[in-house]
Amino acid sequence: MRRCYHPGYSSSRKVQLLMGFGRPKIRLVENTQERLARILTEKHKTKVYFRANCCMTEGNIILLPVIPADAPQEFLDAIPGFLDHEVSHILHSDFEVFARVGQAGQWKLHNIMQFLEDARHEPLMIKKWRGSRSNFARTDAFGQKRMLEHWDKQSVWGKFTQVMCAISHFGTSDPYTQKLAELEPEMMELAMTVEDLLVQAPLMPDTE
Repeated sequence: MRRCYHPGYSSSRKVQLLMGFGRPKIRLVENTQERLARILTEKHKTKVYFRANCCMTEGNIILLPVIPADAPQEFLDAIPGFLDHEVSHILHSDFEVFARVGQAGQWKLHNIMQFLEDARHEPLMIKKWRGSRSNFARTDAFGQKRMLEHWDKQSVWGKFTQVMCAISHFGTSDPYTQKLAELEPEMMELAMTVEDLLVQAPLMPDTE
């Protein structure tokens, strides 16, 4: 099954070949990503919808960003990494843990848990599907640019979450360490604590 269509090779290349677009070709990209998600999760009922401005999953449905008709290549290159990340949640995350925290209204704690979980499950995804490493790298490049473009528009908490989210995915490399140093003083202590936990996250046995 892996040889049919594994991350980091066919999925990204397929997207590149469909440039020129128009709605029929966009729909073909969307259908391809859904078929890929079913292969990777080994769940036939997995659904993928391109109806959001973010990426998320609750275990059966994956939401990915809408693909505009004039989508730039860097956005298209990021799509396989978006999908791999959400597939990795389905394979390795305990959604009940996050649900309990969300139901308690502890959204800041929920955000921090998300950073730690991302740092834990993505290495597991790479171990299972080696091609996802290159997919994540392309998503990193896209995420870097987006973070820098919107940095000055973010709230204090928004800047904190942007930096921690980036470090959880991509490690302590520039420009993330530079932006970490620009956080407001009241966020620095929390940022240092979370950064230390991120180093330990890949060793955690499960979401709990």
